[in-house]
Amino acid sequence: MPVHPLIKKAHWIPAILLGVYGLFLVLLTVGTVQRELIFLHHIPIPLSADFAHPEQYGLARNTDFASHRCPAGDQAEISAGNRAASHRVRSYLSFSSSLDCNVLAIDYRGYGDSTGSPSEQGVLEDARAAFDYVTSFTGIENAKEKVILVGQSLGTGVVSGLGGLLARESITPRALVLIAPFSSVTELLTSFRLFKFIPLLGPMSSVPRLQTYFRSFLQHPFNSRAALQDVAAPVLLLHAVNDDTIPHTHSSVLFGSLMAPYVTGGDDIEGFEERQYEGWGTVRSFQRGEKGQVIWWEGIHGGHNDLGWAEGTLDLIARVAGLE
Repeated sequence: MPVHPLIKKAHWIPAILLGVYGLFLVLLTVGTVQRELIFLHHIPIPLSADFAHPEQYGLARNTDFASHRCPAGDQAEISAGNRAASHRVRSYLSFSSSLDCNVLAIDYRGYGDSTGSPSEQGVLEDARAAFDYVTSFTGIENAKEKVILVGQSLGTGVVSGLGGLLARESITPRALVLIAPFSSVTELLTSFRLFKFIPLLGPMSSVPRLQTYFRSFLQHPFNSRAALQDVAAPVLLLHAVNDDTIPHTHSSVLFGSLMAPYVTGGDDIEGFEERQYEGWGTVRSFQRGEKGQVIWWEGIHGGHNDLGWAEGTLDLIARVAGLE
């Protein structure tokens, strides 16, 4: 029986796929390609956003897309989209109405209507500029201690980095809220799928040395785990188990690394609690002495983008920031 020509050529498919993947890995070592894949800043979400008229998105009329009402929050969000993205606007409204917080949401360089190209150092400088603006704008005594730093997705790396930078200057914000965080981009690359489909370094898990080699070319590591060790403020981790962008295990790693210095010889950790809520998730917390609480919500629902504005998570933000 004759074999169909397509079947004869089928054995080339694995070789072609391997070659394409190899080419993709080589491209990952190029700085400009890395920048595009990590920051995704050229993906305009939403399309044709009108930053001059925030009232179209349900926000108060303001020329800089922020509503200055009361001194409290500074939201830093980044990765694939701008400050007009629907899930982010919903978070702003929730923080403002439910927590009675002022929200300053910025687009880093290269996002939205901001010029330039993003880099780890660059977006940290932008975040620090936003922090300095908030604290100088209010004119309130000890304003730096009243700011809540909020980041979502890749923005959690920025908030963690900013928190570490402020700690080295003996500045302690009111709290850090990390929504769908990661331990570091270096570690995230082993499990991350671009556009939820294309694996990056995951296929090389059986060859650790090869993984390590390609990770050595990373120019924007965003090491949140290391940065958070310096932070002297309360920390809240919000992560859903059905997050298909950043695995929820990254929050477990961050929680464990923050708790590790307080685990001594089998003694109980100060203030450690674990409570399960049927249909909602598990809340774990412990006390870091004068540094305040670390709280981790391991949610059942919420995916990657629907966490920061929900009622239960807003209650946790109020708790960690002392707004109750």
